[in-house]
Amino acid sequence: MNLKDIQAEAQKDLKLDLGNLTVLSLRVPLLHNKYYKILLMELAIQRKIKRHYDMLYRNRWRYYLGKEDDEVYEAEPFDEKVLRQDVGMYLAADEKLQEAKERLEFQKEKVEYVQSTIQQINNLQWQIKNTITWQQFTQGSA
Repeated sequence: MNLKDIQAEAQKDLKLDLGNLTVLSLRVPLLHNKYYKILLMELAIQRKIKRHYDMLYRNRWRYYLGKEDDEVYEAEPFDEKVLRQDVGMYLAADEKLQEAKERLEFQKEKVEYVQSTIQQINNLQWQIKNTITWQQFTQGSA
């Protein structure tokens, strides 16, 4: 599920309908379950992206130290001699590694958004209760 889809669903699901607070209150456990499933799926994707990043990091580290197989250097020539203490600088500027890191960071932000949505769902019962209390107060029936 992409982030825009998750955001659209959350906006729809978290909307307080003042005429149907009871129905919304009964839907809270279902919403919690829905977003928890999304969270688990996104965490699995994050772990997969992290594994890919870690493997790529190792491969690029080996590449800059000259420890990769000859066919790697035939496909992507690198004629510099890099000191071990300078490898970090090369890794930080490596385009392949930066792209993988951006994917990982975006996935982390997606997971944080889903976690935030779950927190809002957890607070929904409290918001519903306060809204009902406020309505009763303003209508003079409290």
